[in-house]
Amino acid sequence: MEIVFGMSLDGPSFPAILTNDAAGMGKMICGPLGLLRLLETRTGLGGDWAPQPLRVELYRQRLNAVDDGTRFFTDSLEADSHTVAETLLAWRDELYLAGWNFAFTDDLPARLKDFALVEQGKSDLPPLPFGFPERFRAVVAALPQRNLLITAITLAEPRRLLNTPWEQLLAALEQGGVTVTDWTAPAPQATGDLRAAQEALLSGGERTAAGDGSLILLSSESDVHAADIIGAWLEIQPLPNRLLLLPRSDRTLERIITVRGLPALGCPNLFGAAADPAAVAPSL
Repeated sequence: MEIVFGMSLDGPSFPAILTNDAAGMGKMICGPLGLLRLLETRTGLGGDWAPQPLRVELYRQRLNAVDDGTRFFTDSLEADSHTVAETLLAWRDELYLAGWNFAFTDDLPARLKDFALVEQGKSDLPPLPFGFPERFRAVVAALPQRNLLITAITLAEPRRLLNTPWEQLLAALEQGGVTVTDWTAPAPQATGDLRAAQEALLSGGERTAAGDGSLILLSSESDVHAADIIGAWLEIQPLPNRLLLLPRSDRTLERIITVRGLPALGCPNLFGAAADPAAVAPSL
């Protein structure tokens, strides 16, 4: 199996941007969750995992159990316990994923001491179900002793931009015989300002626009107003092979263009993640 992996590719993606393939057998495009699920299956570590809302509620109970009025989260927890639990659980998961074992020591900063106390909890509290970080570390520990039947992984983002846990996972995969390479972006094909935008997105540098009309930036007071302008433009300017890049969970444009009699975009209710600028550049 060959895999194209990107940190923003768990949600809807445009595969042709990275592979130029309409479809393919033995190939997979995925993000962190998709790759984790695949590796869990290949290593025999899959399971019926607890939903995230349950983890948030159990963590909220742990926060309440250790809150004696002096914790760094005391006031916020009293104001909005659910949101605070959701936020602190995300921070806790990042700490666990980074390798901390929540051992309590006297030289810890005050906030980390509070996290350690929450993690230890009380004996009468139910254990916190496994989340992404526990599952991730279990998979890394099982590698590279397993035959994964994966030949190559192509990274949508430069490897140097990935954080330490993902570098550890890729290193373990390489030890098991998987070839890991960075994706080579194609050279910009457009001209004028559009080409300058492609080059800037790919290189991270700056370019000066000439105002030749190949790239148009619109600003408006609201998403609805902007969608209405774009909808009117699409109605009078039929373009073949158009590609629309939309913010996460935003169906405003789809609603407006369908009112104008244009085809629906087929947007799901929730987008997995925002598009990666480096991957988007060739499609502009």
